[in-house]
Order: sequence, then structure tokens, then C-alpha cells
Amino acid sequence: MLRIGKLGLSIAALWLKTPPTGGSTVTAGGGCVKTPVVAPNSHHTWLGFWQRVRPDHPRVTVHWRMATHCLLFMSHGYARGRWISRGREFFAEGRAGAVRFSVADGEQHTMIADSAASDMRFYTLLIPPSHLLDIAADEGVTLAERSGDFLWPDDAVLQSCISALASPHASDDSVSDLREDAAARRLVLRLAELTNGRPPEWKDDCSVFDSRTIEYLISHLDATLRIAPSLSDMARLVGLSPSHFAKKFRQTVGVSLHRCVVQRRLAASLELLKSDSAPLAHVAYDLGFASQSHFTRLFSEQTGMTPAKYQKQHKPTVG
Repeated sequence: MLRIGKLGLSIAALWLKTPPTGGSTVTAGGGCVKTPVVAPNSHHTWLGFWQRVRPDHPRVTVHWRMATHCLLFMSHGYARGRWISRGREFFAEGRAGAVRFSVADGEQHTMIADSAASDMRFYTLLIPPSHLLDIAADEGVTLAERSGDFLWPDDAVLQSCISALASPHASDDSVSDLREDAAARRLVLRLAELTNGRPPEWKDDCSVFDSRTIEYLISHLDATLRIAPSLSDMARLVGLSPSHFAKKFRQTVGVSLHRCVVQRRLAASLELLKSDSAPLAHVAYDLGFASQSHFTRLFSEQTGMTPAKYQKQHKPTVG
């Protein structure tokens, strides 16, 4: 039996090894897995990892103590088996698209799963209970004080949020951080709604910001392009919860906050390239792009030419 808590190995790595006859067994001590999602906002301390079970794995058994909330999202395949919790045994079944949410209870849980003929792949997200409560409080919603497991076979909101959090990106890409922050908050709101049955009070708000407010918000973005403000920072400027702000901002300008940041950075780059002969790497850095190549790709998609070509075409002539 392999214990990842002491060996410092990830479940993802273990499950790709050939199991012993009759299946493989993994013990996750304390719910700790060594694959961080990213870093500095609260959701960046959540632990996420992909797992894969190949067709030649007849059975997989996983033991872990539920010290954190756990979300399992099955992206491919089909599995059926047993879920053993608190001395009770349940039949478990999952298809592609299913999301299971297990509430942190400190108890040991066992999952015994058989995969179908094709590969079975799923993403696991471990969330410290205090972090989930912090985001819920920030958003003005209450999470149900219930233990146990919840299974949603095909919830499009959960699927979208988890997929966004599972997508890799450059660690210094602040726009991706904004996108992930919005996805994490939307995920918490959806969990609150599904487990409590009560959506946030502002869910049906279809209003938009007035022209003076949106001008103020855009001016603030333009002044902070190198290090884009967080969703929480922007929400505080107008006294809304982060997710309420995100919804109202999209309703007002037609795009999400992270997409708006990209658009404002590209607009600023057009002016810089016309009036300045600075190296492209400096332009990319000054405007907050993750790298020169990242800047070049986005600029080319928007204008149909590279920044270098655009700069050359608009280079001031002498005499």
C-alpha cells in the first residue's frame, strides 16, 4: 500500500503506474496532495490534480480522510463501484460530466471504482473549509452546514468553473488570475445554491452601471494595467460583492473584467508602438502581459499583424 502523505507522491503519478493483480490501492493521508493550482488569492491555495485510470486497470481503491472539501469532476469515461463512508456502503456511478462534492468531516472514506473499457479521467479539487467560508462570506451567501456527499450528473456551471480552474497558464499572467478568481467565486456561489437551495439576493439584478461609474472603473483599470486589480479590488470601489460586480460589469460593457483588461492593454499598446521605439519586451512588461510572446499572440489575433510590423509601419520618419 502506498501512502502519499509520507512519500510526497501525487495520486496522479501513482495511478499511472501498473497496479498489482486485482487492482491498485492508494491511501491519501489527511487529504494532502502535492499539486498546487497557483498562488496568491485564497483560491490559489486549493489543491487540484488530474487523475487517469487506464482500461487495463480492473479496479481502483482509494482511501482518504476528508480533512478538506473535495470536488471530483469526471471529464471522460464511465465508472461504477462503491462508496464507503461512516460505516455505510453506497452504490456509486459516474459518467463524463458528473461532479461529486464531499463535505469535509474528518472521517475516513473509501472509494472502490471499476472503469469502463475506455480511459477514465477526472479532476480532483481539494478546498480547505475555512477558504470556502471566506469566499462565501465575501459574496454574502451562506453554505449549508451539512455533511455527506452530493452528486450532480450534469451541472453546466460546475463543469465550466472546474474546467477554468484546471486549465494551466503562466504563473505571472494576472489576466488568467482574474479569470480563475471569477471561476472560483462562481463555483462557491453555485455550491451554496445547490446545497442550500438559495441563490444570492442579487442573482436577478439586470441593471447596469451608470456612465459616470463605468468611466471611473475604466479609468482605474487604465491606471493599473501593469498589475491588474483583482475582482475584489474592483468590487470594493463600488460597494458590491465580487461576483455581483462581475455580473454587473459584464452587463454594462459586454465582456468580462479579464477580457476588458486584455482589450485595454492592447489599446494602450497601439499608442505606445506608434509613439515609442521601445523594445517589444519592455512594452509587454509595462502593460502587464505575461511575456513578449504572449503579447505578440494576442496583438496578432486582434490586429492581424505582429507588434513589430505595426511598429515599423508607424515609425516616425525623419526629415
